[in-house]
Amino acid sequence: MSDLEKMNDPSEYNLGFDIILSEFGEIYPEHIPWLKYRHTKHSNRVLSTSFTKQGDMLSQWRAYASNGSGVSLGFDIEVLLDINKYIQSDEINYSKSFLIEKARKLITNHEVNENSFVFKGFNTYDLNLATELSKLSIFYKSEFYREEEEVRLVTYLNDNTVIHSKQTANKIEDREVQFRVSQYGLVPYMGLKFIDENRNALREVIIGPNSALAPNDIKLLLECNHLTDVKVVSSNGNYR
Repeated sequence: MSDLEKMNDPSEYNLGFDIILSEFGEIYPEHIPWLKYRHTKHSNRVLSTSFTKQGDMLSQWRAYASNGSGVSLGFDIEVLLDINKYIQSDEINYSKSFLIEKARKLITNHEVNENSFVFKGFNTYDLNLATELSKLSIFYKSEFYREEEEVRLVTYLNDNTVIHSKQTANKIEDREVQFRVSQYGLVPYMGLKFIDENRNALREVIIGPNSALAPNDIKLLLECNHLTDVKVVSSNGNYR
């Protein structure tokens, strides 16, 4: 799960917030600086990983699986969330009008008083409004990406997050933040568990349409790692 602002879509997180900010300004134009300030100061860094509801799509193979030579992994989302209880999940919204509708409902249902929208002090109620508006932007993307049918899993780095790597028996402890370098700079990330003592969230492996991997080899790999009841199939497509 990697820093949301280091993804291949440069508008992640900010595109939705700009729309929300515009809607907020329609209702409280004099308080736009307040929302910008709260969003910048109190928004936790977001770590995210993305899935698609389409496990065997040509554009996905080309973009994310080495031109179809890799594999597609299918997970049971409910089991995945149960194993990683600190994670939130939702489907991505690609509709600008739907985003505006949800933002407007949050804003108009907010009870305003003389202590609202202050820069100094700590008003929990108003801070919650800013936080909820920021969260709306996390699950919004441009219509351009609609075909991906993305389901996003997120967690937030805050003061309670362990940020120093500690290893026990060569295993990174839960919620440890690691770092890697990408073309977008230094990227903090956190591991996502899909198996524990009693459950396995992995349900299916689809072999890419341009892959040299053999189904029996993948099945053996899974069995050697105690991953049972995982379906292994080949893509419906074939190209090179």
